[in-house]
Amino acid sequence: AGGVHCLKYGLTVHNLLKVEILTVEGEPMTLGSD
Repeated sequence: AGGVHCLKYGLTVHNLLKVEILTVEGEPMTLGSD
């Protein structure tokens, strides 16, 4: 994500600590650090 807000808040990737997703099989997966 980007746009005008990244000038004030920075890029989303720099603020994102962890992402929790479900795989195709329905298993939860955590990406990132705790």
